[in-house]
Amino acid sequence: MDFYEDEVVNYATGIRAPPLGDALYHIFLFWHRNDREFSDQLIERLQCARNAFKCCSQYDIYKSDGDMTLCQSILSGVKYCSKALLIASWDSLELWRECEEAINEELDIGRKFVVLQLNPQLDLPTSLSECNVVSIKDDDWWMKLLDSLAPVVHLSSTSPSLAGVNPGK
Repeated sequence: MDFYEDEVVNYATGIRAPPLGDALYHIFLFWHRNDREFSDQLIERLQCARNAFKCCSQYDIYKSDGDMTLCQSILSGVKYCSKALLIASWDSLELWRECEEAINEELDIGRKFVVLQLNPQLDLPTSLSECNVVSIKDDDWWMKLLDSLAPVVHLSSTSPSLAGVNPGK
């Protein structure tokens, strides 16, 4: 089954997650341990049968390799995922700033990262300015987040080459 057929099957079954392709995970979540309760609930919701995203966080990688720094585990996770989701809180942005230079050197942040902003008063670093930003204060934040992570493919298109295209970001 090719990518287009996988998209049709996912659409027909109602599963949100696209095929993995070369990635090990659909979503790599970057969050601070103080946001664990929210992040665990978010991961559970993303991985439910309806959405079927395969998720991983920097703490999963960090725990599996004791020789890795937290910044190295973040870089590793982002490289092996389709999208990276930064749960933006005061604490996680401080952690982001510690790793920002290494991440900027190796990755195209704007195309790969989605930012879920827990507090609308947070000033995001300029390195995140090209990312899709979803504010949890928006009434429809959940659907905006899903659309940022895996846009719905509209099967009414007559061109199979457009399946799975994510315009912009």
